[in-house]
Amino acid sequence: MFVYADYAIDVEKLREALNDILNNTPLFDGVASGIQVTDANDKTIQIRALVSAKNSSDLWNLRCYVREKLIDYMRKETPHSLPKLRNTVYMEGKI
Repeated sequence: MFVYADYAIDVEKLREALNDILNNTPLFDGVASGIQVTDANDKTIQIRALVSAKNSSDLWNLRCYVREKLIDYMRKETPHSLPKLRNTVYMEGKI
């Protein structure tokens, strides 16, 4: 599953948060997990959280659970890492 974040996010701390989240749910089967930055554009970075579960129903529920918990973590612990809308004015080659 994917979430989007500002470039200011500490990806390593997000990995730690994912581990904490997975260790607190029986939906996770313990086989595969990880965080990867899979894309970046002028506004955000795209973060993929890889998780595994014993069946497709549990996997769907786990993905939804992890997405909610990661967003909650970002909102509470690293609000500076939430996507932002930035306005930049260019004048004669200067920002």
